[in-house]
Amino acid sequence: MNLRSLRFFLAVAENNGVQKAAESLHLTQPNISRALKALEEELNAQLFVRTARGVEITEEGLSLIHISEPTR
Repeated sequence: MNLRSLRFFLAVAENNGVQKAAESLHLTQPNISRALKALEEELNAQLFVRTARGVEITEEGLSLIHISEPTR
């Protein structure tokens, strides 16, 4: 996992969708989708469930958010 993939993952989670995340990062949707797919394959986990209205984060995705949060 690299920082770029984690940044894309967090953007999708925050924006509830790949397209909105891509817009917020000034990238294209296919770039974000490819990075997410690669991250899911690397982690062997489904991080989002794709729906007609965007994405819903899975338990695995929530765990990754928790892991990526800085300790205070």
